[in-house]
Amino acid sequence: MKRKNNLELKQSCVIFHSENHRYVTPDGRVLQGITGIINKHLFPDKYSNVPEEVLQKKAEKGSAIHASCRAYDMFGVLDDLSAPYAVLKEREGIVTLDNEYIVSDNEHFATAIDVVGEDFSLYDIKTTYSLDKDYLSWQLSVCAYLFEKQNGFPAGNLFGIWITDKTTELVPIKRIDDKYIEELLDCEINGLPFVNPLTDVPATMEQSIEKAYQLETLIKEKEEELKQIKADMENVKEFLLSEMEKNGVKKWETDNILVTYVAPSFRQTLDTTKLKEEKPDIYSLYLKETETKSYVKIKIR
Repeated sequence: MKRKNNLELKQSCVIFHSENHRYVTPDGRVLQGITGIINKHLFPDKYSNVPEEVLQKKAEKGSAIHASCRAYDMFGVLDDLSAPYAVLKEREGIVTLDNEYIVSDNEHFATAIDVVGEDFSLYDIKTTYSLDKDYLSWQLSVCAYLFEKQNGFPAGNLFGIWITDKTTELVPIKRIDDKYIEELLDCEINGLPFVNPLTDVPATMEQSIEKAYQLETLIKEKEEELKQIKADMENVKEFLLSEMEKNGVKKWETDNILVTYVAPSFRQTLDTTKLKEEKPDIYSLYLKETETKSYVKIKIR
């Protein structure tokens, strides 16, 4: 694991336990991961409106892609999940020095960097529908800070590797000044709130869009369920109509339901289109304006 100038990555003694997502020192101390700190101090409401089942599905998919990319980096195993990653690496000339590289101050914090390049650039793989660069900037900046504390030499550039069903992109990420990273970590150590000095906007439009995208899977599932329920209901009503007409039943009532037979009839309606064309003055005289509430229109593709 060396670069041309003979700098070598130092391996942390901290062990990551994937079954409970804990970073543990050799003497048994549990260190804090970075994701929880960033969510707590900087993005506390990032996924507050997203149902747990949606988050779970996205997390499972993301974990599968990460594992597949790691298998490709470490063992050369290529499958459908890692194929876009392999193409991006070839296109961008990325050579992996280490994957899931753990960095830590060995006292309070530890985290794993998805990919370390041969020039010591740091990469984080994201599989979200939209890429939250602000979040990623804080995440990778903390990684870079711990990387340099552990190794004693500078990290390279920071990048997001964004993999979705529609795109695979390499996105440069701006590094946040170490003084802000140190302030964030100090606040966590001392139990103090951290006020983000880089923005006074609690939630960006990008974050709101990300939440909407996270809901996409659930919306599609519920729409399909609703469509099936409506179809089933129509079949039930057709059956009841047939049976009630066949047996001359006008009403059927239980503790939970009341079914009433409605005989065919004629009804009169006003042809507003024709009235507007032939009698516009009368039409406008009886127009009534009603305020409607705002709403969202969902069309399933």
